[in-house]
Amino acid sequence: MNSGKHFDIIYSIAAFEHIYDLHSCLEAAYTMLSSGGILYSYFTPIWSAPNGSHGFHPNEISSYGDHCHLKFNFNSLVSFLVDKYSYSFSQAIAAAHSLYKDSQINRYTYEEYITIFQSLPFSDLKINAFDKQLFSELYDKDTHDLIKANYPSMFSSARGFEIILTK
Repeated sequence: MNSGKHFDIIYSIAAFEHIYDLHSCLEAAYTMLSSGGILYSYFTPIWSAPNGSHGFHPNEISSYGDHCHLKFNFNSLVSFLVDKYSYSFSQAIAAAHSLYKDSQINRYTYEEYITIFQSLPFSDLKINAFDKQLFSELYDKDTHDLIKANYPSMFSSARGFEIILTK
């Protein structure tokens, strides 16, 4: 710590995928760093990761493989669980809420994280995305189109990030 008012380093592991207003959080972290200070973070999975639901998806969609949470949206998951697995409507709503609306994860995409990091006033950004791939390269046209229909601004899959941001 430098002079009791600023920090030389801020260190975070497995947290950034949980922070809803990450931009404001990182702006606040920036103000807490001393000149030349470093913010380090390692976090995974993000929403666009193969398992980006953080395990909140119902077991019934696991057979849809990687990115199963992106192959549905709230309404299609409710219908799927009611029609195929005889969930009651309220059970299906609860399962869909856990996956798509629960406050324990932020559901930022790879692209949204990059936009957030690049919009900050840090002088040096080192951003390492883990296993970044385009959905168009991962899946056939029908699956890719399904993911695009649910998430039009999502193009890339990535497990997570390691970042080093210098003030």
